[in-house]
Amino acid sequence: LIEKGFDTEKSSEPFLRHMFTWNFMETLEFSQNDVRAIIETHERETTSIILDATCPQGSELYRAMDEYVRSHIDYPSGEDATTKAVKEIWFTKLPSVLTVYLQRVQFVRQSGEAVKVEFKRSFSNYVVF
Repeated sequence: LIEKGFDTEKSSEPFLRHMFTWNFMETLEFSQNDVRAIIETHERETTSIILDATCPQGSELYRAMDEYVRSHIDYPSGEDATTKAVKEIWFTKLPSVLTVYLQRVQFVRQSGEAVKVEFKRSFSNYVVF
C-alpha cells in the first residue's frame, strides 16, 4: 500500500472494498449454425473466487482458472429443454489482495458422496492473471 501510495483519505472508494473486491463481466452465449448469440450479460463483483483444485496433474491452478473464466453449461431454454451455452468471465478490476479458495472436495456420482481430494500442491511464488 505504501509503495503504491494509496491514500485512504483522498479515495472515494472505501478502503476494504478497494483492497478485496473483484469486478467482472459475465456473459452467456450460444452458437448454432455458425451464428453466435449472447443470451445474458451481467456486471458482477465478489470478494473471492473458488477454483476447482481436484485435478492432480501439473498446473492445476491455471487449469482451474481457465475453467472458471470459460465453462460449458446446459442453459434452460424452455420447459424441459436446455441449450448448450458458454459462460465467460472477464475481469474488469482486480483488487490489491486476491482471495482465491481452492475447492478440494469432489462429488462422486456412483456413491453419492463428497470426497476430499488429498495430494500435495505447490505453487510458484508468482501467479500471472
